[in-house]
Amino acid sequence: MKPYVDTNHAAGLLLLLVTLAWAVLELAAFARGLNARKGATKVGGRSWRVFAWTCVVAANVLLYLAPRALGWPP
Repeated sequence: MKPYVDTNHAAGLLLLLVTLAWAVLELAAFARGLNARKGATKVGGRSWRVFAWTCVVAANVLLYLAPRALGWPP
């Protein structure tokens, strides 16, 4: 059975639009965070970013390797 977005173009378009809107909101929130006022106390530092990127890379590696580790697809 195919996913609904593969058989119905309107559903795929709606999913695309919702995903793009979500990305725009995330980017806007990120841009607001970059415009902090001068003299503001910074929270977190380089070590937090290194830890976050390490977790992101590890999660992606696990997501790509999990199907092979489980023997899927048969």
